[in-house]
Amino acid sequence: METMSVYQGGFPYLLVLFLLPMAASLLLALMPDVRWRFKATSLSIGVFLVVVAIPMASGFSLPAPEPQFAQGLSFLAGGEEAIHLGLDGVNLLLVAVAILMLPLVVLCSWDEVYKGVRRYHILILLASAMAIGVY
Repeated sequence: METMSVYQGGFPYLLVLFLLPMAASLLLALMPDVRWRFKATSLSIGVFLVVVAIPMASGFSLPAPEPQFAQGLSFLAGGEEAIHLGLDGVNLLLVAVAILMLPLVVLCSWDEVYKGVRRYHILILLASAMAIGVY
């Protein structure tokens, strides 16, 4: 039984920013072996994350002492949370840097990676998701 609880009303920004790169890496693993598709998919996910993060950052209130955009996801039948995400002031900056790095890394490596393109882009997306989740 999967239930989702969002503590702070509105769009689940952090869950999208965290889970979308993971889902995209799974998509890349299942794609046919065409290099430009891996690159285009990684770049489009990176740009989409930047677009999603802009309204989240603009809605952030600096003087608030508690974490903002607090969201949880429960996979367990007892209702215990499996994932809990929230942002404070320092974490907002770190998440913004992690999100901006994804499209920049993909663009900078566009013509530099020749072997293992699929693995490279899968690992870039997973590293981005993990950085967002840790911060």
